Amino acid sequence: MMARLVPASRHRLSWVATSRRTTCSERCAGVSFGFSRPLGYIGALAVGAAIIMAAPRAVEAALPVSQANQDGAEQGARSSGEPTVTEDAPQLLQPRRARSESEDDLLTSAAHFAQARLYLQRQNDPMALRHFQRAWRFNQQRVALLDQVVALASKLGRNEEAARYAILSAERRPRNPQLLLQLGALLAQQNETSRALSMYEKALELQPDKQRLDAAAVAVRIEMGRLYFINEDFASAARQFADAREGLGDPQVITEEQRKALLAKPAALYQLMAACLMEVGELEAAASLFEQADTYDPNPARLAFHRADIAHRQGNPAEARARLAEYFASKSTVSALEPYRLLEKICAAEHPEPDQSRAALLEELEKQYALDPDNGPLGYFLAQQLLEAGDLAGAAARYTSLLAQQPTADAYQGLATIYLRQPDTKRLLSVLGQVAAATKTLDVLEDATRDLVADPELTNALLADARERCTAGEEAERLAASLAASHVALQAGKLDEFDFFADLAERHAGDEKVEVLEQLGLAAFIAEDATRATSLFQHALRADPPEQEESALQFYLAGAAQYAGETDVALAAAARAADLRSDSPRFASRTPWILYQAKRYDEAIDAYRELMAEHDTTFDVPGVRAVLRETRLVLSNIEVERQQFGEAEEWLAQVLDEFPEDIGALNDLGYLWVDQEKHLERATRMIQRAVAAEPENIAYRDSLGWAYYRLGRFTEAVQELTRAAAGDEPDGVILDHLGDAQLGNRQRRQAVATWRKAQSVFRSTDQNDRADAVAAKIKLHSQD
Repeated sequence: MMARLVPASRHRLSWVATSRRTTCSERCAGVSFGFSRPLGYIGALAVGAAIIMAAPRAVEAALPVSQANQDGAEQGARSSGEPTVTEDAPQLLQPRRARSESEDDLLTSAAHFAQARLYLQRQNDPMALRHFQRAWRFNQQRVALLDQVVALASKLGRNEEAARYAILSAERRPRNPQLLLQLGALLAQQNETSRALSMYEKALELQPDKQRLDAAAVAVRIEMGRLYFINEDFASAARQFADAREGLGDPQVITEEQRKALLAKPAALYQLMAACLMEVGELEAAASLFEQADTYDPNPARLAFHRADIAHRQGNPAEARARLAEYFASKSTVSALEPYRLLEKICAAEHPEPDQSRAALLEELEKQYALDPDNGPLGYFLAQQLLEAGDLAGAAARYTSLLAQQPTADAYQGLATIYLRQPDTKRLLSVLGQVAAATKTLDVLEDATRDLVADPELTNALLADARERCTAGEEAERLAASLAASHVALQAGKLDEFDFFADLAERHAGDEKVEVLEQLGLAAFIAEDATRATSLFQHALRADPPEQEESALQFYLAGAAQYAGETDVALAAAARAADLRSDSPRFASRTPWILYQAKRYDEAIDAYRELMAEHDTTFDVPGVRAVLRETRLVLSNIEVERQQFGEAEEWLAQVLDEFPEDIGALNDLGYLWVDQEKHLERATRMIQRAVAAEPENIAYRDSLGWAYYRLGRFTEAVQELTRAAAGDEPDGVILDHLGDAQLGNRQRRQAVATWRKAQSVFRSTDQNDRADAVAAKIKLHSQD
C-alpha cells in the first residue's frame, strides 16, 4: 500500500534529487597531472583537459568556445603587459563544419573520462566512478570503461551497482566463462530468464572444449533447461536436458559424489525433464524418465497418472482409461486437478458433441466424488464443471461442502458467482461477510464485487439486507455484514451508505478495531477519497495501537492528509512516523515528499538533501538505494517545476549512474532533452528503450512521439501520439503534441480538432496558460 501513497509524477518526469555541484575551483585545486601509464588518444585528451582545467570550467573546456570568449581572451592578452612574439594574439582554429551529435557524444565521453582520471588522482573515488559511468553512457562502444566502473564500484563496496555494470560488460564483451556463469545465476534469481540464458550460452561458447562434458557443464545445462522450460522454449530445453542426461549417465564425466550433489531432488528433476519431452512429442523417452523419477520417490498413483497422460497423447484411449482408473482408485490428490483435466480431454475425444462430452464427464466425476467425497481437487473440479453447465444449485452444494472442510478463495469465489447469477443477495451478503471478517477486505472477491456494483438494483438490495442483519444478527454477524457492506458501498460510490456501515463496523470491531479502520482507510484512499481516508486513519490512531501499527498508520495518514489538503496534519503524522521508525529511510522520506506535494519546494529540497546526506553512502542495507533513487527523481521534478532544467537533468543522470537501465529515468531525461531540442538522436534511443520495456505506457509513447516530431519524422510522430492519446480521458499535453505532429504531417484540420480537445482538457483542469497557448494555435491555423 505504501506505493499507492506516492503519487505518479507529472506525465512522465517520474521523481528527482542531486548533491551540490562541484565548483571549478574545487575541481582544480591541488590536481596532479601525472598519469601512471600510457593512455592512448583518450589519455592524451585527458592530459589536455587537465591542463585546460586551470581555466574557469573543466568539462566545458572540451566543448566549443564562443566568439565572445575568444574576444575576451584576445583582449586579456593585449592588456596583460606580457611580452608577445607577434603583435596579434594567436587565432583559434575554426571548424569547417559543425560537429555532429555523435561526434559531440564522443567528445563529451572523453571529457568525462578526463574528469574521472583527475578525481582518481585526488583520491575521490565516488566522483571518479560517476564520471567513468557517464563516459560510458556517451560512448557505449568503449566497453573497457565498464570494467573500470565494475572495479571501482567493487572497491567502494557498491556490489549491486558493480553487478549491474558487470552484466552490461559481459553482454557486450564476454570473456570470462566463470564470471558469465555467476552473472547468469544472479539474473536467474532476479527472474530475468532471457538475459540469464544469454549469459549461460556465452559461457559455454567460451569453454576451450565446447563439446566436453564435466560436472560443471552438466549443472549449467540442467539450469539452462529449466530456464528454457520456464520461457516455454521446449525444444531448446529438451536439447539441454539431453546433454545433461548424457553426462549424468556417464561415470567418466561425473563421479558418484558429484552426481549426488547435482541430484539433490532427483525425482523433481526427472519429472521436469519428462514434462519437457512430452511437450516436444518424445513420449517414449518421457515415459522412461517418469519411471526413473519414481525410483527416487515412489508414488504409484502419480506414475499411473503420467502413464495415462502419455497413453492419451499416443492415441491409446483404452490404456489411458485403465491407468487413470488406477489413479482414481488410489484416492490420491498428488497430481491435483490434472487427472480430472485429462479425463475431460478423454471424454471430449470420445464424444465430439460438447453437450454429450460434458454430460459424460459430469457422470464420471459424480461417481468418483461419491466414492471419494473428501478429495479436494476432485470436489473443486466437479463444482466448476457444474457451474459451467448451469447447475447452480449443484455447484453451490459442492462449494459449501468444500468450505466446511477448509476455507479457500476458490470456494468463496464460486459461491459469490452463483449467488450473483441466481440472484440471492442474502446468501451473497453472507459470503461477502465471511471473506470480509477473515481478511477485512473483499480483495479476493474483486470480480464478484465489480459485477455486483455494476447492477444498482442488486447493490441496493444487498445493502438493505446488510442493514437488517446489522440490527438483528449476532455481534460477529453484524461486524461481517457491516464490513462487507462498507466495501460494497464505497465501490458503488454510495458514500453516505459507506459512512453508515463503516461507523457500524467500528462499533462492532472490538479488539479488531485498529485493523478494521486501517483497511477501511486504505480502501477509501484507493477510491481516491482522501478526506474519508484521513478520518478513518485518525480514528484508528485514537484506539492507541502498538508502536509498530501506529508507525504504519501515521505513514498512511500523512499521505491521505496531504491529498486531502491538510498539509500541517500530514507533516505532523510524517514526523511521528519517522520518529517511530528512525531506522527507516522510507519513513524519513515522507516529510520531504509532503513538502514537494505542497509545492514548498525550497523546504522539500533541504529535507531531501538532509535525507541524502544521512543515507547516500549506505549500500549494504536493503531498500535504501530504492528510496534514494526516488529522492533523486522527485528532486528532478522539483527542478523542472522551477524551470531549472540543468539541475533536473543532473538528478536524472545520477539515477542512471547507479541504475544504468532504469527505464523511468531514461524516458524522463530523454523527454527533457527532446523538449529542449537537445541530444535528439540520443534522447530518442533512450525513450525507445523505455517504450520497448513498457509498450503500454502512454507517457513513454508520448515521449517517443514528441521525439519523432522534433526530428521531423512526422508520420511516426502521429502514429505514436495517436496511441498515447487513445482512451477515454487523454492527457492535454499529449493532445497538444498530437496536434503539432498532425500539423507537421500536413493534417491541418485534424490538428485543429485535436487542439480543441487539448484546450478543453486544459480548461477543465485549470491549466489556463496552456489553454491560451493552444487557443493561439487554433486561431492561427483555423480556416476563415
